[in-house]
Amino acid sequence: MSHKATTWLASIPPDDITHGEFRVLFHLCDCHNPSAGCFPSQGYLRRMSGGSNGGINKWLLGLEEKGLIERELDFDPITKKRKPTQYTLGFEMDRSVNAGHVSGFDNDTKPTPLSGDGANSTFDAKPTPLSGNSQLHPSGVVLKDKPVIKPVIEPCASEAEPQTIFNLEIFASKFLDAFPRIGSKSKVVAALEKAVTGGADPDQVLAGASAYAAEQKGNEARYIAFAENWLEQKRWANLGKPNSEKVATRETVNIQRAQAIIEGRSWTIGSTSPDYARELVHLGLVTEAQCRATGVRL
Repeated sequence: MSHKATTWLASIPPDDITHGEFRVLFHLCDCHNPSAGCFPSQGYLRRMSGGSNGGINKWLLGLEEKGLIERELDFDPITKKRKPTQYTLGFEMDRSVNAGHVSGFDNDTKPTPLSGDGANSTFDAKPTPLSGNSQLHPSGVVLKDKPVIKPVIEPCASEAEPQTIFNLEIFASKFLDAFPRIGSKSKVVAALEKAVTGGADPDQVLAGASAYAAEQKGNEARYIAFAENWLEQKRWANLGKPNSEKVATRETVNIQRAQAIIEGRSWTIGSTSPDYARELVHLGLVTEAQCRATGVRL
């Protein structure tokens, strides 16, 4: 998942999309590549979101009607075979997400070709999703007149180097492997989550854990700190040097925690407090039924 896709997904108000639409949009963002585009197959989206063919089409069409995505069908000019559908996410579009279909955008602007009224260009107008008379098939896919030879490359010369998106579960796994004494695994995961959302550098925490393990090598276990206490005391601050490009935001961690609950990961049971679970439900990232199915208390 690209950093832009993560930030954009986290900015969408929960009340603007349904749970099913969020599930599909999450996996579209997960497949997004800033320079190569987004081309997941419908079979992949069906497996990852748990929806039927009809459900997937309904959710995709709902996202399209709200201006959050656009779809384009493409065919190989030689073999005439259908190529993977290209998905364009809202933040990549040259318009303000259908100017009013999603809350948080200015609804007072005058009609323009970008807002939904008027021709899309100076060429002869043809029905498109922007002009009202849609070219959408029943599935909501746009048929292109000319095949795209290759995905559009996103210019990035003026941007900072791309950042690696933080993954809480991988980070926790590395820490648990490195630290010499683990008490409660769920408490350790919760402490790690609290540390990184509080601004701690994930690489520095891991470097500190490795340095502490080396320091305590050969020492009796009773003299070694439990991982959760070590983290609570922020003892990594004096060990190891930060060298991280990872981005750990509260929104990123919330999305990953919700996904872990949906997938029934056992480690979420003890490390997700009822207050935190209710917060995730309020954000629309997970449902009460999914929390109960995994064993997370509300």
